[in-house]
Amino acid sequence: MVMVLLIANGLLTLGAWIGWKPLWSGRSPALRRWWAALCWVEVSLMSMGILWLYLWQPHLPAPWLYRFYFLFNGILMAGMSCKLPAMGALLLMPLFRKKPVQKRLATMSLILSAGVLGVFLWGAGPGAAIPLTREITLFHETLPPAFDGFRIVQVADLHLGSYHAPSVVQRMARRAIRFDPDAVVLTGDLVNEHSPPKTAALLRLFHGRDASLAISGNHDYGDYTEWPSAEARNANLQIIRKAFSDGGFLLLENDHLLLVRGPDTLAFAGVGNYGEAPLPRHDDLEKATRGLPPAVFTILLSHDPQHWEKEIRHDPRFPLTLAGHTHGLQWGVTLAGIPFSMASGVRKQWAGLYREENRYLYVNRGTGVIGMPFRIDMPPELTLITLRRPAP
Repeated sequence: MVMVLLIANGLLTLGAWIGWKPLWSGRSPALRRWWAALCWVEVSLMSMGILWLYLWQPHLPAPWLYRFYFLFNGILMAGMSCKLPAMGALLLMPLFRKKPVQKRLATMSLILSAGVLGVFLWGAGPGAAIPLTREITLFHETLPPAFDGFRIVQVADLHLGSYHAPSVVQRMARRAIRFDPDAVVLTGDLVNEHSPPKTAALLRLFHGRDASLAISGNHDYGDYTEWPSAEARNANLQIIRKAFSDGGFLLLENDHLLLVRGPDTLAFAGVGNYGEAPLPRHDDLEKATRGLPPAVFTILLSHDPQHWEKEIRHDPRFPLTLAGHTHGLQWGVTLAGIPFSMASGVRKQWAGLYREENRYLYVNRGTGVIGMPFRIDMPPELTLITLRRPAP
């Protein structure tokens, strides 16, 4: 992976240097030398960053390392993408020998690169900071009558400790309050690895009339950090769990909660993260559902939608599963109302609503960022789900 990045960035920088050369034709030699020096300084700095972060893997305090890691990844990805038009112009130039035509090709590629840069800057700013509310209504014949019209606000993957996270959470909470939901659910990844200050205060901004519930995601367990000891890892986990409780959320760690309205009952069951190798599994569905009344309408909270694909979608006990985790890879495009992301190449369920007979899965696109500090056409998502019984 490191070698692929080094070679790809080097070739794209070389392509940009040559592809945009016609723009400096006829200009002063000093300008051409500055352009060549800029290209080599850029490729040298990026190469050192790739080696430092991905090969040598520095042991910095986790919050700082995450921020630097995100920032570097964003610069690297944006830079490589901006060089692609120049590489395209370079590949086309042998077909057009006249220098004025080559200069127009270089100019068009430069304009296109500026547009690509603008997309990344938008994604790192408003694209990652302005949440989108999605409202869906689900009809199910087994929903108890007393819970007809039950409203759930779902948020996922807050990733507190990332860029934008506190301000985005505050905006989402203000929108959630206007819905006055019966329940608020957080489907995993409250933090990156550590609980930053004011985590509980941010959680207290959300409130469900009947319940405020949460489950843990893969990042909440600290599985991506090399801890000095098992005790240190466990201490960090307890701090995160305390933030849930201090924030007014009940953490369903392989557990369930019953809501009763008159003669009717509705259940929420939550499991630990369904990890896939090399990550450990923390889920225990048997434990989470132990003691549930027979045939009770149960909403399952499971962070990773792979859990639904592998084990849940044929299980009649769970008419609705709520998940997160994917972020929609934080970039995609919507064409003719149809969303697309490269996440679809690695996951069958990556965002939105899915159905298997009369069982549903909803995958929230998340709130914060991980890996890269931007969201491109994949804004932070607040989901309002209204449960209804079909008309007689």
